[in-house]
Amino acid sequence: MVEHLPRLYQRSVSLISQYWHGKMTKEDFIKSFHRLEDRIHHEIEVKNRQQKKGIESDQTT
Repeated sequence: MVEHLPRLYQRSVSLISQYWHGKMTKEDFIKSFHRLEDRIHHEIEVKNRQQKKGIESDQTT
């Protein structure tokens, strides 16, 4: 997850900038931001699963 934060942060700043400068409608901004939010949640879930598997494998060895 940590390695993806700069990219996801940069994307959020880009979306805000596009909306602020009128290059994106409010509806498109909201849809895009929700997709980004879903992506962040997905990245967190994947990282948590990887960490959990790592902890479980450490306990079995």
